[in-house]
Amino acid sequence: MPYPVRRAPSEGTSFIPLLLRSSSFACMPLALLQDSDTQLLRERAETILWIKTQMARYGLHLADLQSAGCFSEGASFANAPARPICFRDAYGHAWDGHGDLPDWLQRAVNAGQSIEHFRVKP
Repeated sequence: MPYPVRRAPSEGTSFIPLLLRSSSFACMPLALLQDSDTQLLRERAETILWIKTQMARYGLHLADLQSAGCFSEGASFANAPARPICFRDAYGHAWDGHGDLPDWLQRAVNAGQSIEHFRVKP
């Protein structure tokens, strides 16, 4: 049985990730989503979709999160001091060095790139 042949995209063709097509940003103009200045909007849309997926997976509702104190005054991270960025790539992705490696950095390390290549020089 032959394998399906994948065609290269024609010039000018752009692929919008499935996450963006299925998120609340689907009604935004395509040019706005493709603009390099909208990285934050794309990441926000991906995060919102991830939260919705996790809530559906575990059967959580907004009331469950409110009763657990997720939206109380003490739970605000807005007043927390920002950590300095330790790693950054050419696309503007940044990581402060705390927690698990972000996807973009994990992919680069898996491809053989040294993590030190992404370290921000003081």
